[in-house]
Amino acid sequence: MTFDVFLSYQWDSQETVKKVYEQLEKENLSVWMDINEMAGGNLHANLAEALQDSRVFVCFITEKYTQSKNCENEFSYAYEKDMNMVVVMLEDMTLDDMGGIGFKMARLLRINAFGDKQFPQNRSPQGQYTAMLQSVRNELEKYKEKHGGTGSESSSDDDDDDE
Repeated sequence: MTFDVFLSYQWDSQETVKKVYEQLEKENLSVWMDINEMAGGNLHANLAEALQDSRVFVCFITEKYTQSKNCENEFSYAYEKDMNMVVVMLEDMTLDDMGGIGFKMARLLRINAFGDKQFPQNRSPQGQYTAMLQSVRNELEKYKEKHGGTGSESSSDDDDDDE
């Protein structure tokens, strides 16, 4: 199965990310989140497959995310594979605060959700959820242009696409 969005987060942010997951699903996007999709087996192989089967990588950055080896591995894999990426800052951090991830993140647009105390419930035009959703949609459009047209309309297809 192909997913529109892969959600990467450190476990302490799980409740916030679950809410994002639910909102994205309501937007008719197919979303991969570990607590809903992992089914035993080799963790790293499952994550690599999920990343390969996803169109947009969305990561939720906190200090603990930048210190987590698993999170760094996910981010680095997506970065090295040149995936379309959306970065959501859940804490106010500088690039220098983020170590190696910060170096890679320098070229990426970052959504500053830490300033929106109602993220992700605040879906007003000025809310950071709205900014994140628009960024995800923009990245899906870029994916479609790059890979010949398939976007969320085919996200429920099994592995029969030509990407």
